[in-house]
Amino acid sequence: MKIVQVIGSPCSGKSTFLRRFVSENPQWKLFDIVDYRYSSEEWLVAENYLIKDILYKEYPYVIIESAQGLHELNALNIEFYCDIQTLIKRHQKRGLEVTDEDLQRYSILKMIGIKPQFTIDTSENISYEHLASKFFKVIHGI
Repeated sequence: MKIVQVIGSPCSGKSTFLRRFVSENPQWKLFDIVDYRYSSEEWLVAENYLIKDILYKEYPYVIIESAQGLHELNALNIEFYCDIQTLIKRHQKRGLEVTDEDLQRYSILKMIGIKPQFTIDTSENISYEHLASKFFKVIHGI
């Protein structure tokens, strides 16, 4: 089983990219930690359920999407990095307000999250094809 974790701040492009990637590459199974969480106090419970779902099923290729990643997994960790100004613009485009508290939370996530082995900069508006090419190179060690 190959496990890839894609981490990064909200609006860094993780979900948009990964949904399309998985739809075009059905051998990959996508898990989003948010789907396992019911409240902010239940992160550890969510992580345990997610890990059980992954390990007890026979998926050859797995992608886990989250802001900070799961520490318990032996995975290839890829960060989707996006500069703060672009993150703010993307939030505003979605009709969301970015508060000082949000900015602090992003900084904290970066400090407590897993350390990526690779970083892909998603600050620029790059095409899906260009991002997929970078992603393939990283996951296949090219």
